[in-house]
Amino acid sequence: MNVGANNVTTWALALNWNVVVIAGVKRQLLWLVTSQTIFLKMKFVAVVLLAVAVAVMAMPNGYDHLRPAALAEAEVQNMFTAFMSEHERVYVGAEKQKRFHIFRTNVEKARYLNAITRNNVYGVTKFSDLSEQEFNNMYLMKPKSPEQIRKMFPANTQVVKSFPSNDLPESFDWRQKGAVTDVKNQGACGSCWAFSTTGNIEGQNFIKTKKLVSLSEQQLVDCDHECVQYEGQQSCDDGCNGGKFISRF
Repeated sequence: MNVGANNVTTWALALNWNVVVIAGVKRQLLWLVTSQTIFLKMKFVAVVLLAVAVAVMAMPNGYDHLRPAALAEAEVQNMFTAFMSEHERVYVGAEKQKRFHIFRTNVEKARYLNAITRNNVYGVTKFSDLSEQEFNNMYLMKPKSPEQIRKMFPANTQVVKSFPSNDLPESFDWRQKGAVTDVKNQGACGSCWAFSTTGNIEGQNFIKTKKLVSLSEQQLVDCDHECVQYEGQQSCDDGCNGGKFISRF
């Protein structure tokens, strides 16, 4: 009986060992299958990423693929001739060639912007013969820091940090309400202070009276010569040489 019991025990141990071995083999096979699956997945992901990278590299920069073909030089020459006639420009020699080159650059830029935008329309304007730098120098003010802007207002000016924002419409356009006059052009006259003054008062007056009255910037430029203290110095309204809209109100 002991011998039989030992045989049974030995057989059971062998069976258990076989089970362990088989289980170990199964785990090994499972690991191999899993590893192979992971490897294949990683290989697939790598191929996809490589394809995406190649596609991205092949794509044009930004919206360049939407850029229209350039107009023929003869067509732009006709546009430039019409532009000079309409805006009374007289160019000769090298200056004419320079202005034509700038004009052509601006025309192509306008055509490109029309191709990539939906809500705006770009085209030839009275400024189309000016480079961007020339336009900035002639018509735009030098940028000011927030501290410089704060100094422009009286010391007792109260700053509103936030406005109620409940139940606001998604969009609101005062032009559609009739509160804004037509676009005005100050030309090469440094009179933005006069235009900002009239534009503000025109809108405020409309809100109060429901009547839109276009006010005269020229009257301020010609007649207003008042002075205020600004940045520790006296600053006076001086027609096309600049002024302060604060005292105009």
